[in-house]
Order: sequence, then structure tokens, then C-alpha cells
Amino acid sequence: VETAWGRRPRCVHVPATVLRAVARLNLGLSRMFAYSPMLTPGKVRELTHADWVCDNSPIMHAIGWRPRIRLGDALRDPSLIHG
Repeated sequence: VETAWGRRPRCVHVPATVLRAVARLNLGLSRMFAYSPMLTPGKVRELTHADWVCDNSPIMHAIGWRPRIRLGDALRDPSLIHG
């Protein structure tokens, strides 16, 4: 991000307890108003997992998949992913 944007990103620490509370509220509201929630208790568990790793090399080797857009390119030009 720093390289693509030319500045350091600002990181904001949000306590996991706050994330969990917001996720539960969001889930309840999504049921009440019939929408698909982005932040759910399951997503919070995933995001706060102790050894979270993002590595797409297993799928690349298994099926030959390659990303069409590099992360750095998309950060510099979001229109690459949003059309």
C-alpha cells in the first residue's frame, strides 16, 4: 500500500470485542431488514484468527489459476477491479 499510494497507510486498532458486538448487531439487523451482511461473527473469527495467512499458491499449483490483476496495480488504479 505504501508503495502504491506513496504514503504510509493509517492503521486503526479496533478491539475484537467491539468487532464482535458490531457483527452481532449487523447480523440481527440483516435478518430484520433482509439484506446480506458483510460483517458477521464468522467473519470476525476469520479476521481475528491468530495465524491468518493469505497465500494463493496452492490453488495456483493445483488448477493453474493466475490472478488477472496484481494487488499493487489494483491499489494504484481501482478502476481495474470496479470496471
